[in-house]
Amino acid sequence: MANTYLDKLGAQREKYPPVGWDDSPYKLTFSPNILNDPAFSEYNLSNIRTYDQDPRLRDAITLGDRSAELDTRWQQHGSAGYTYMPDSPYDPNKVYIADLDKLKMAVGPGAEQTKQGNINKEIASTIAHEFRHNMFDKPEYKGIIEAAFNRFRGAIPEYRLEEMITRAADIELDPESWLGETLDEYQDYYNQNLIRRGMPAHLTPRNTTKQFHQSAREFFEKVRREKLKRPTQTNIQKRAIGMPEHLTTYTPPKKRYVPPARPHGNGGGRRPDKPGGFTDPGKGSYGPHKADGGLINFYRYGGFIG
Repeated sequence: MANTYLDKLGAQREKYPPVGWDDSPYKLTFSPNILNDPAFSEYNLSNIRTYDQDPRLRDAITLGDRSAELDTRWQQHGSAGYTYMPDSPYDPNKVYIADLDKLKMAVGPGAEQTKQGNINKEIASTIAHEFRHNMFDKPEYKGIIEAAFNRFRGAIPEYRLEEMITRAADIELDPESWLGETLDEYQDYYNQNLIRRGMPAHLTPRNTTKQFHQSAREFFEKVRREKLKRPTQTNIQKRAIGMPEHLTTYTPPKKRYVPPARPHGNGGGRRPDKPGGFTDPGKGSYGPHKADGGLINFYRYGGFIG
């Protein structure tokens, strides 16, 4: 049963955070785009928070709430990450991720690099997973969940479809992810239910895993198409000066370099130094995850970091 007073308090504090509450973004030590996620540029990393910054947990502690609410929140902290549902009193754009302090550059001997790389991959995958849930709340991506719902003729709730498709997207980026097992387990569960409802056992079972992966690929393709719709920087500049976007911009001719031995040199005869430069951070190493348990009307979370 929901704690009504806690809900009202949460809504109030979300709008007017108490003085002294730290809600600053977590500062990542490096970019977690380890698996080259096509949607990574859509994730607002300033919305990443630690579990200790979870407002509902802090409210429950402040109120001395030792009831099922607080127990649920501690239990939820066994998950690798979670975020709030859009209709909760809390900001659904923020994602709460476990073990962020363990995200470090993979250095040292080969075995240590592998170990740290696996930790990085799991945390980075969790970050992407949680932000992906938030993207499915946007109108341009809701259609993917709705289409899957129709393909299954309403037999799978939309919230569960979203979780499974989000997991499939994790596997698309990392085929070795342990989440593949959870999709296979769900397929067995789904088909056993069909048999219990009267489907003959000898019929070919429904390949739900294949359907989830199809929807995940549709998501990534949709992300790419949405990016292409956005005006390029060049077209933004054209609009600013009232120039039609289909016209080619004028590019002034490059200035010719004149050696210092000739008259009218370039002001001292010194060729400009090579500008810029970059630092190669070396090879990086890269779960998950919102499940549909607990107080589903508030949270989406799940997954564990071993």
